[in-house]
Amino acid sequence: MYAGSGAEFAEMICGWMDDGFKLTAHMLGNVTIAVEGDIAHTEAYLHAFHHLTRDDGSIFDWTVGGRYQDRLERRNGEWRIAFRRLIFDWYRDWDDTRAWANGLRGITDETAEIGVRAPDSWLALETLRRGVPV
Repeated sequence: MYAGSGAEFAEMICGWMDDGFKLTAHMLGNVTIAVEGDIAHTEAYLHAFHHLTRDDGSIFDWTVGGRYQDRLERRNGEWRIAFRRLIFDWYRDWDDTRAWANGLRGITDETAEIGVRAPDSWLALETLRRGVPV
């Protein structure tokens, strides 16, 4: 696990992103928190998807599941992560699977809006559902 300043960590992560990450998405869930005074212990499950470039230039997808176990400390009235453990429970990798040409349950490039930005407001979304121009 990493030990150093937040700025150094951010620089390291940005280097990783520039060195092969095409896109990534992380989701956290099932968080448990135990607080005792100014100390808290947490555990959160994670599921992360990565779309990466190999050294030979080929693209692959990597999915990982695991848990973050954190110890937080309240310092000067603010909660901060004092320690984090990342536990990998499983992972899978496979060649690039972005093509929808084969379709999944009838979804293809022609029948779905894949990667289209959604409206920023719920009102605009509801308006689109009703067929009224925004």
